[in-house]
Amino acid sequence: IYLVMHLFWHSQYFFGKFYPKQTKEKGKIICSIILTFISTFVTAYVIALFEVLLGVSSFWDGVFLGFMIWIGFVATHSVFSALAVKRNRNLYLIDNILYFLGLVVVAGVLAG
Repeated sequence: IYLVMHLFWHSQYFFGKFYPKQTKEKGKIICSIILTFISTFVTAYVIALFEVLLGVSSFWDGVFLGFMIWIGFVATHSVFSALAVKRNRNLYLIDNILYFLGLVVVAGVLAG
């Protein structure tokens, strides 16, 4: 689910036009898809592990866990990164909305 969300999110039909052109080279796209698959698989595995360890058993508990992971780890780290490298605010928001939706959906589906 998360990989499909990433692919659509960064496609030309959604927000792909906001990203720099150097990320759209063919070799980089294939490498990016492979790395995205690996990272989303690891993310889903770790979320499933947290759900087992915490006894999460309903969809909404999973959604809450996904939100807590996003706010506690992703949002805080990415704010620091965005400020440190002076990243474009629109790209920051686009990426973090994807991370939020991805974590919430994956955690909810895995728990439900």
